[in-house]
Amino acid sequence: MSHPEQSLQGRYKRSLLYLLKWVVLAVFSGITGPAVIVGMLFGAAAADFLDIPLFSADYFAFVSAGFSALLAGTMNIPLASAIIAVESFGLQYGFPAGVASIIGFQINRFHTVYEYSIGTGSGSL
Repeated sequence: MSHPEQSLQGRYKRSLLYLLKWVVLAVFSGITGPAVIVGMLFGAAAADFLDIPLFSADYFAFVSAGFSALLAGTMNIPLASAIIAVESFGLQYGFPAGVASIIGFQINRFHTVYEYSIGTGSGSL
């Protein structure tokens, strides 16, 4: 039996498989990719923690909210991240994405990922 079949039968913890998949994708996708991937991972983990059924509307609301919040928080683009989430997930997920992008932006308002990636910030890499 292959690994995907074993995971569908519940032999692997679903969150661990998501974590492995998203971490591998985040490593190879540039600056915006990790923000989007890790944000969706946090949304999926929150939905999994709350026992929300996989692939339900509520599950995708959490995923779109995590997507939008982390993108808005790391790049200071709250309106653009909400619009990108609506384009990616659909109009029905616009409200959770919009609220999450405002919250993510307010939490990390005075810092962006760009000041650390180009070496102009005090905490340059």
